[in-house]
Formats: sequence, C-alpha cells, structure tokens
Amino acid sequence: MALADWNGFYDPDTANLDNIAASAASNAAARMDSSRSCYFYVPSTSSEEDEHRLGAVFRLGEYADIEEQAFRADELADWYPHQHIIDEGSTANVYKNASGGGDGILLACDGRILVKAEEKMYLETADFSQQVNGDYTVNVDGAASVTSSGKLEMSSSAEVVSISSGAGKDITLSAGDGTGVIQTNAKEETKTIAGDTYEYNSGNTKSFTEGNSIDMTFGGSLAIFGGGELSIGMGATTEINATVAVGMAAMTVDVVGIAAEVTGKEVDLKELAVKLKTLLVSNETMAAQIKQMSVEMTELKAASKTISTENSTVAAKSESVKAKSGGVTADTTGLVVNI
Repeated sequence: MALADWNGFYDPDTANLDNIAASAASNAAARMDSSRSCYFYVPSTSSEEDEHRLGAVFRLGEYADIEEQAFRADELADWYPHQHIIDEGSTANVYKNASGGGDGILLACDGRILVKAEEKMYLETADFSQQVNGDYTVNVDGAASVTSSGKLEMSSSAEVVSISSGAGKDITLSAGDGTGVIQTNAKEETKTIAGDTYEYNSGNTKSFTEGNSIDMTFGGSLAIFGGGELSIGMGATTEINATVAVGMAAMTVDVVGIAAEVTGKEVDLKELAVKLKTLLVSNETMAAQIKQMSVEMTELKAASKTISTENSTVAAKSESVKAKSGGVTADTTGLVVNI
C-alpha cells in the first residue's frame, strides 16, 4: 500500500491480505473527501482508562479526522499547545486551523521529544510562542546574543531576577547609546561599591527626598559651585566642627532675627593682621636704626683715630719747646693765663 493511500489507522481485525486493498481504497476515498493529510498515531497504553487517549501523533498536511475526534472528546489540551488553543478561541477552529493557511505539521506525545544535531540546527518561523510548564534551562557553551527589532521584555511574576557577570567582567547598560532614558522603580535600593565611583551629568540634577537624608564622609570633601547657591531650611540647623573652620567671602550679608553666640575665645584676624603688619614695619625701622648706628660707630672710630694722631703731634711739639728753652729760667708766681 502506498503512503498516499494510508489513512493513519491500523486495525488488527482487518489487517489481512483479503481486505487490505478494499479497506485502503474506501478509507482513501473518505480521506480525499474531508482533507488532505497523512499521520502516524499511537494510542496511550498507560492504563485501561487512557487506552484511547493520545500517546503520540505525527501529522503532515491539513488536519485529520482523528483531530476532530479529539475535539469532540474534549482532549484538545493533549494535542495542541496552550497558546494555540487560546488564539483560536477553544472552538472547532482549534483543529480546523491547526495547519494554518497551508499544509502543517502536528507533533504531540505524552512522553518526551528528543532532538539532537551534531552540527548546526536552524529554526525559522513567523510568530513564535513557547510555553514551559516547568523549569527552563539554557546552557550555552560560547557566546549568546539576543537581538530584537521591537520591544524586548524580561520579567518574573513571582521570583527574583538576577544579572551577573564573571569575575572581573563588566556589565554595561546603554539606553539608546546615550539618547534614551533609564528608569528605576523600586521600594529600596542598596549599592555596594568596592572602588571609586564616577558620575558625569551634562544636564540638571534634581533630587526629592521625603524622609531623612544622612551623608557620612570619612575623608575630605570638596564642593565647587560655578553659579549661585540657595539653601532653605524649615527646621533648626546645627553645625559641629571639632577642628578649625575658615570662611572667606568678598561680601557677607546676614539677616538675623535673633542671634545667640557662645564663644570661648575670639581672635580678630583683621586686627591680628594689622598688628603683624605694624610689627613688621617696626622691625624694618629697627633694622634701619641699627644700620645707622653701625655707620655712626664707624665714623666715631675714624674720629678717634684722628684725635689720637693730633695728640701725637701735640706731644712732639711739646718736646720741641722744651728743647728750645734750655738754660732759660722763668718765675711764674702769680701769673694767670687766660685761654
């Protein structure tokens, strides 16, 4: 019997050499009147109650009459994928449109389907629907790439979603290559950064916090504002600095209703600066005076040398007078000399 003449059923009671030709001819004629298909069907043998239920079926072409029987027995869930039943509306269209607009393939069983290829495997389709009624595992020994020209979603309705990379490997999030928006919607957010953190924002930054805000920095902190800064506080403000606080401004304007200040020791830096400047001027004047004194002492030393020279001259002249008055005796009694 040719494959085109076989209707997919095997009846042991009629499987003899006498009636094979007649049975095949009648069944083929009936099949040609209803649809154009060929199928292999194996009933379930798990129990007596399931004797006529689906074990395995492989159908080529249009839908077969056995599929109509499954519809009348309300067994479509054993034959067709769940999404196909939903798309067709759980009516007779489920089996009538099972092959689509042309010739289709139906493959269903109550056991396992195993497919293995030592080389490549290609699968191409229009719309694709896949439902897994259990765990789903994909192991890729190599690179994996998922590209979509439309919307791409990944979600879990009941469990955790984790994204991780290998040790020392990066994770990159890019929204439109810098032209899109990244939105985060969560109850809480926790970040743990083992190294440095860099953030560059070429636009405005707006932050709204309804609760408390705590910022603790155990190192130095530097804030540079190129424009104006406005701070509005609706509650009390307290600032505690255990070391030195230095403030510098070209001009300061304070408008205070009530000011209270407790100061242990106050130092006017402006007055101190003036005193330091005055001390510096005094030191410069004292240095000039000391220098002038040194010059005067040099001049005094030179004058002393001149006096010493003049004394030596006077002594020499006295010796000369004494020599000239040798042998002369003068009485100077009562003589008064006015100088």
